[in-house]
Amino acid sequence: MACQLNFQVITTTIKDYQALNGSNPAAGTAWTTSRANGGPYMQSWPNGQPYYSIEWNGSALSVVPFSGTASHGSIGTSAPATGCFAA
Repeated sequence: MACQLNFQVITTTIKDYQALNGSNPAAGTAWTTSRANGGPYMQSWPNGQPYYSIEWNGSALSVVPFSGTASHGSIGTSAPATGCFAA
């Protein structure tokens, strides 16, 4: 459940950035804690170690479980288990 909540928090943060700046934030996580472009948007990027990471490539969020199949653009699926469901 923490994975799904973290994904939603980041999704909301990206939408806030887009609304204020008219574009997607840069790839990576630095934009979330920077004071640039209306930030900081978060105190820190959510961390799911040792089970998963959530990555932003500049256009889509991916949930990358440390032992399973990544999801791209969603929290994942339960069958087959991907993303948060594979974490």
